[in-house]
Amino acid sequence: MGTKVQIKNEKFTPFGGIFFVVNLFKQLVGCHVDNYLGPRCRLYGYQYSEALLAMACNFFCGGDRTEDINVLRAKLPQRPDFRLCSPDTVLRCLSELACPDIVHTSDKGKSYRFNIAEQLNGLLVYVAVKSGILEPGRTYDFDFDHEFLESETWDSLPTYKGFDGYGPACAVLTDAVTGLSAIAGIENRDGNTPVKFHQTDTLERILLNIIEQGMRIRYARVDCGSYAKDIVRLLLQHSERIFVRAEMCRSLREKLQNPRRQWRKTEVGDL
Repeated sequence: MGTKVQIKNEKFTPFGGIFFVVNLFKQLVGCHVDNYLGPRCRLYGYQYSEALLAMACNFFCGGDRTEDINVLRAKLPQRPDFRLCSPDTVLRCLSELACPDIVHTSDKGKSYRFNIAEQLNGLLVYVAVKSGILEPGRTYDFDFDHEFLESETWDSLPTYKGFDGYGPACAVLTDAVTGLSAIAGIENRDGNTPVKFHQTDTLERILLNIIEQGMRIRYARVDCGSYAKDIVRLLLQHSERIFVRAEMCRSLREKLQNPRRQWRKTEVGDL
């Protein structure tokens, strides 16, 4: 049994395929990021788009922390039109774009921190429009929910899921014709924050950001965490129809158990 030996070039890298992503990023995203955020440096420093590109390269190549960018810097060959900034530069850029937390106090005296990331949420929808992911004038379905993320950072708090973390509010737009989806807004909040607490404010910021960019909303879909009069009223103002999972309560239970109510059997999917 013979063995074939080949001598590879010293510049051979397992991450070479990332340059296809780099080309698309520069073509579809990079210029719009800098147009929206403005120039970060006038001379030789890194722009915000280059910091975001470094993060994208890191994630697509399997990195799970910012410091893993150093692995790519050691492995990727340097192209004349490609610069990969250091992890420290990425973290400085993120600090410059960060906004302070907003603290809301409930009627019971408990305080909860929100981070609305207004500038980055505006950038998110702006770039989606400029790159063709979202199209002004088209009709979309709006989905909203809270995602609880586990974390061991110093400011993470216990969630009702049984772990410490955060409970960001997330919105997704889905094209009513093609079915393609895109994230349209994210606001972070403490993991122990009740989902209904100041949710109307969060929804209004996200919805107005979408509508200002020219998109129309057909259906708004939310779960029982949005089952509240002020939230339903807001959703009806900005969409043609809403779907909300009713939260079980005494009055609803009595209506469902009313013997005069006529029910008919319906098959949903395979159920």
